[in-house]
Amino acid sequence: RINCGGDDYTDSFGQLWMQDNTHYSRSWAANFKELNPYLASQRTTNDPIRGSRDWKLFQHFRFGRHQLEYNFPVADGTYRIELYFTEPWHGTGGSASTDCEGLRIFDVAVNDSVVLDDLDIWAESGHDGVCKKVVYATVKGGILKIHFPEVKAGQGLISGIAIASVEANLQPTLFPASNWNWEKAGKEVMEKTPKELLPEDKNARISVAYEAEAATLKGKFRKKEHRKQTGVFFEKGKGNSIEWNVSTGLAQVYALRFKYMNTTGKPMPVLMKFIDSKGVVLKEDILTFPETPDKWKMMSTTTGTFINAGYYKVLLSAENMEGLAFDALDIQ
Repeated sequence: RINCGGDDYTDSFGQLWMQDNTHYSRSWAANFKELNPYLASQRTTNDPIRGSRDWKLFQHFRFGRHQLEYNFPVADGTYRIELYFTEPWHGTGGSASTDCEGLRIFDVAVNDSVVLDDLDIWAESGHDGVCKKVVYATVKGGILKIHFPEVKAGQGLISGIAIASVEANLQPTLFPASNWNWEKAGKEVMEKTPKELLPEDKNARISVAYEAEAATLKGKFRKKEHRKQTGVFFEKGKGNSIEWNVSTGLAQVYALRFKYMNTTGKPMPVLMKFIDSKGVVLKEDILTFPETPDKWKMMSTTTGTFINAGYYKVLLSAENMEGLAFDALDIQ
């Protein structure tokens, strides 16, 4: 049993799940000697997990595409393989109507033979729910390899692997304990980094501003300066909208902050959509912009779910946005 992306763990049944380390697994970073071999292929979550008492087993996971793989030295024979998954990102902050089907689709293969085709964890068990798959494979050559040969959307992801021989006389090959420790490694990164290079806020993230005048605009509007800020001021008309093209880095939930002004004297509801590069709406919500006394204010929301690095669109629209103005969209 392997606790993918985590250290040794004894579950509620007293069974040991061994630490994930380079004896068994590899990812893209292993191709570069100067890099940590686990770089950008392991994450953790503190979310509660539905369908299991052993949350810690699913709160660590490995993710990647074609170069993420596990290799187990075993005697030739037939094996039962249990694969454990959970969807830690898509659906975060969503409601009962949130639909993340199709955002993560990948194949799982054993020794180059696909055993799970087009697996969609969210479609199987939703956000933070346990997804267990059992497959059988016959090994010839002494190695049982588990890998992800095709990823159609997002990235492959796995939380745990359990392998058992259907023949009682076959025993697995166990490696000696590794000096590697996931928890210790995380602490060392902070301890060895000079304090002057650490951000004042350990949760600080770079904020990127997208100006309203550079966005795609529809309907009647004017671009003008107000209080030393150039903004887009919507006028009376139908089908008003503003759409920003944005890009993001590492997978996480992003904050969306709209710098706006509402001079109508009453709150104004506007439809907000967060859309991926394929046109899939990842979040749809009604944002109500409170009135402002002729000043720029901020309205905040989030992407609603962990999103991968890539290109996205943020769309605000309403039949009539007369009296509403935008200066910029900040993403952090």
